[in-house]
Amino acid sequence: MSGSAKTSHSNHSISKLFRRYKKIAARLKSRVRDHFSLARWGERQATKHLRWQGLWIRNINWRCKSGEIDIVAQDHATLVIVEVKSRRHDVAIDYRPEDAVHAEKRTQLGKLAALYQREYALDLRRKRLRHVRFDLIAIESAKPSGLFWKVQDLRWQKGDSINVR
Repeated sequence: MSGSAKTSHSNHSISKLFRRYKKIAARLKSRVRDHFSLARWGERQATKHLRWQGLWIRNINWRCKSGEIDIVAQDHATLVIVEVKSRRHDVAIDYRPEDAVHAEKRTQLGKLAALYQREYALDLRRKRLRHVRFDLIAIESAKPSGLFWKVQDLRWQKGDSINVR
């Protein structure tokens, strides 16, 4: 086999691998985009639900160096820290959204809540918020039309209120 035939064959193999890589990368990018769109959609649904239940939404996606709180709300004299977990209905059969909130995540949410309270201390005192509560909203969804997400199931688990000093 001549040198030019070898080069031609290896170039063909490389371009074939490159095309395959591009297809895989496009599929992964689509999945990641779909995951984030589901998460943001779930947070919007949770916000609507909380408003409908009479809570006042203080912040959505509050961020600091240590992390993010999905929703910060107010329920009378209680500051409510809400973690939202959204899953596709077909995935939620084996893995419920609530399962993603493990002890480490709860600890992180407690630290984030303390940072939020420090940052907004004056406002929280002025509004006489004396308690903090940690809630979880778990949303299972389906995409029946292929275009829009639809709530299959929404579960709101209210935590116990903790006194703030």
